[in-house]
Amino acid sequence: MSESLESLMSRLQAEYLNEIPQRLEELRTVLSEYAKEQAGAGKRLHVLFHRLAGSAGAYGFGGVTDCCRTAEGMLQGPASPPEVTQQLKSLIEKIEETFAAGPTTFPIAP
Repeated sequence: MSESLESLMSRLQAEYLNEIPQRLEELRTVLSEYAKEQAGAGKRLHVLFHRLAGSAGAYGFGGVTDCCRTAEGMLQGPASPPEVTQQLKSLIEKIEETFAAGPTTFPIAP
């Protein structure tokens, strides 16, 4: 990777990481709605996990992608919100810890 491309990728990764606290807060907010069985919250939560799964992998956070895919599977399963809410909360905490630990791979250049 050339020095300028590496610098660009590092900058993009830093910008992405700056957005993560807001995205985690949004996940927690919608999870709270889901726990209260508010209409549409499960679908919104699934979309948030799906989007985070894709972007995290692109920026070198494969562990986050794995957690998000697990959450997606739980949301598509037969369990009711009260049955999976605590597990989803734990996954969000693990996602936060994984982001804090840093990327496991450098993002792939275009």
